[in-house]
This record gives sequence, structure tokens and C-alpha cells, in this order.
Amino acid sequence: MDFELFESFFEGVLVIDQKFRIVYANPSAKEILGDKLKTGEGCRGLFSICQSCPAKFVKEEGEG
Repeated sequence: MDFELFESFFEGVLVIDQKFRIVYANPSAKEILGDKLKTGEGCRGLFSICQSCPAKFVKEEGEG
């Protein structure tokens, strides 16, 4: 998939795969998260919401 569309967004955009790894981060996301952001690594712990991860809910429910 081509993520070029997200390159100019002011908002931070992360694309996470089914194993909760970061496969893409736009420049705004990289600026916001800085050294904590590692493409190819897990996203767990990047945000305070990780305790009740919305991606985990989507995976469990099969919706989203």
C-alpha cells in the first residue's frame, strides 16, 4: 500500500499491522514521538491508552 497521501498531514499517522508492529509513520508522527518511534517494532507503550488498546479490541472483535 502507498502511504504517500499521509506525508503532508499535520496530524501524526501510524499504520500498525496485525502483530501490532509499526509499518508506517508519517513525518508528523515521527516529530511527535521522536526516539520512541521505531518502524518495524511494536507500538506497545507509545501511548497512555495502551492498557486498553483499541487495535486489540478491533482484532478480537473482527471489526474495524
